[in-house]
Amino acid sequence: LAGELVARLTDAGIDQEDIYLDPMVRPAGSGEGYGLEAVNAIRGIRLNLPEIHIVCGLSNISYGLPKRELINRTFLVAAMTAGLDSAILDPLDKDLMAALYAARAVLGQDEYCMDYLCAYRDEKL
Repeated sequence: LAGELVARLTDAGIDQEDIYLDPMVRPAGSGEGYGLEAVNAIRGIRLNLPEIHIVCGLSNISYGLPKRELINRTFLVAAMTAGLDSAILDPLDKDLMAALYAARAVLGQDEYCMDYLCAYRDEKL
């Protein structure tokens, strides 16, 4: 489905770099394996369509569960490892943002870990 959508968009003259796909993220508590399904969808899109952007709303995964922030942080790191490069998230959640800085550093998305180091110095971690 993602491939068909991207083909239609590029045929209409839209550059792949300007395309953001948002795979459906179902709440983990509503069915077994929905978290893994979302991560696998992100991985598949990244492998088959490396030039497009992938975005999702993190809190969809934790809907209906206690300690939603913990689920959201964990999903963020897993999704980034699979190829997520954009997220709708709560920038005021200090632990979530710390996980984002750390994941970017570990995944080689933060040259010399400069963003991580600056966040540490600014007491954002």
